[in-house]
Amino acid sequence: MHPRDAGIAAALAGAGWGAWQLSWLPGDASSRRYARLLHPDGRRAMLMDLGANPRAGDWQPFLTIAAHLRAHGLVAPALLLDLTGQGFLVIEDL
Repeated sequence: MHPRDAGIAAALAGAGWGAWQLSWLPGDASSRRYARLLHPDGRRAMLMDLGANPRAGDWQPFLTIAAHLRAHGLVAPALLLDLTGQGFLVIEDL
């Protein structure tokens, strides 16, 4: 278990996402971690974890580009739950 997993689970539960099951995806060379979230009714989402000490600016490029793409009719994941202050967010699972 990763040191942040308990805090992430608690934050999700506090935001009303406690019924969602996390399934961590294999890592790559980046410092980010990703998990698929699955609700018992079949809905899916993705959790993006920047780690214990994210900088506020780390999120902005992702959010800006996604909004720009959607504004031009292209597909980009929507922000579903903003917990950037805790180092993660939940986005649409495309």
